[in-house]
Formats: sequence, structure tokens, C-alpha cells
Amino acid sequence: MTIVNVFENFNQIKLAQERHIDSLIEKLKSKNVLKDDPEIELNIEGCTTDYPATPKLVDFFLFHLSSLEGNKKLCIKLDGLGNKLIYILNILVLEGEYFGINEKVESEGEVNKWIQIINNKLNEQNISLKIIFTPDDKEYSYGV
Repeated sequence: MTIVNVFENFNQIKLAQERHIDSLIEKLKSKNVLKDDPEIELNIEGCTTDYPATPKLVDFFLFHLSSLEGNKKLCIKLDGLGNKLIYILNILVLEGEYFGINEKVESEGEVNKWIQIINNKLNEQNISLKIIFTPDDKEYSYGV
């Protein structure tokens, strides 16, 4: 499993603007961090996150995994503003390219629309996605 801890490995805290994400992605590419490992853990604990920038980072990992054969796994560890699923998904997928979710949902009840889109896309690509909100050790799982 490839573990990418954004703060510890790259000394980067800001993931809230595209220039921060672009810089981090360049670092990841130049160090050839991902290789062909079908299991990746992305730890963004302690980082400042916001959409649409942070979803661009998540996209980078999901598109990489989509290019590989077989079953793949992405685990994202984060802390932040709150443990409600709507907040977590806003930060990780809203306005990202991979899932194509551009319309913000306003309530917890509407999140099911997003979950269906997320599950369908991940299942097509044989990817399982686990999101861990570390302050509460709360896990959300999607895909295969």
C-alpha cells in the first residue's frame, strides 16, 4: 500500500486552492509516488481543504487508480469541519471531474443522490473508496 501523508511527506497544509493542489500533484508526479500500487492511503489530516480544489487532488488519485487493472482501493483520512457526511463529501467530490458532481446538495437527505453516482462510477472502475473521519473514527465506504 502506498501511503501519502500530505503534511508529513510534503510539508503541505494548504489544499484549499488550485495552485496548492497543482503544486502537490507536481511533487507527487516528480517523485513517482504512486507507481502501479492498486492500494493508496491519502492522509489529509491537519490540512485546510475546500472545494473545488481538494476534489481535484482526489481526482488525481482516482484517475490514476482507474488506469490500473483489477481491484483498487483508495482510503482517505481527514479531519476538519465536522463529521456530517454532507460536509465530508462537499470537501472531497463537489465540482471534481471524476464523479462529475457539480450541484451542491443542501441537506443530509439529498446526499443519497451523490452516493448513487459515487457508487456507480467506482463500481465501473473496480475501485473501493473508504473515507475515515479521524476525530470520531467514523468510516464511510463506497464502490466495490
